[in-house]
Amino acid sequence: MSNLIEQESKYLIRASLKEIHSNRIQSYYNILNIVIFGLFITICILVLYNCNKNQLTPHEKAQKMLKEQQYILSKIHEVKQDSLERSQITNLPSLNTIHQYSK
Repeated sequence: MSNLIEQESKYLIRASLKEIHSNRIQSYYNILNIVIFGLFITICILVLYNCNKNQLTPHEKAQKMLKEQQYILSKIHEVKQDSLERSQITNLPSLNTIHQYSK
C-alpha cells in the first residue's frame, strides 16, 4: 500500500495540530481562571457591601439600646410583681390587729 503523504509532512501536521490543541487548552484555562477570579471578586464585593449596608447608624443604635433597656426593665417589674403576689398565701387583704380596734 502506498502512502500519498510523505512522512515529514505527516510529522509536521501532527506537531502543528498538537501545538494548536495545547494553545486552545491553555486559552480555555486562562478564560476559566479569569471567570473564576471575576466571580470571586464579585462575591467579595457583595459580601462587603451587605456588611456595610446592614450596620446601624448611631441614632438607630441608641433607639435599639433604649428599646432593650425598656424591655429589661419591664421584665424586672413583672418578676417583682409576681414575687409580691406569691408572697401572699391568699389574696386577702391584711387583717387589722386588736390594737387598732381599741383606739
